[in-house]
Amino acid sequence: MTPNAPALCFLCHYYEPGTSPDNDSGKPRCKAFPEGIPKEIFRGGFDHREPLGDEAITFRLAEGLEESDVKQWEQEILEIKKDEMRAAVDGFPPPVTPGSEPPLT
Repeated sequence: MTPNAPALCFLCHYYEPGTSPDNDSGKPRCKAFPEGIPKEIFRGGFDHREPLGDEAITFRLAEGLEESDVKQWEQEILEIKKDEMRAAVDGFPPPVTPGSEPPLT
């Protein structure tokens, strides 16, 4: 898992944002996770092209998108993981991905 990584969910046919006409729960959900996509999956760069546990529903590319969109996602995840590994080796926290800054407390 890669915290704050972009979600493959955004490219999925089954994805429903928490503010869509069919989903007013405020939580993103999909056919595989009708009660809400777990944050570890949604925010962790999880690759749901393979089944998770015994579930049968997996990623399906949304209409209008192309396999190159998935390849771009894979590249983004790879770059984030490289940054995390460099930071771990250097003893510094990884750089913050734009848009994923933690809230100020």
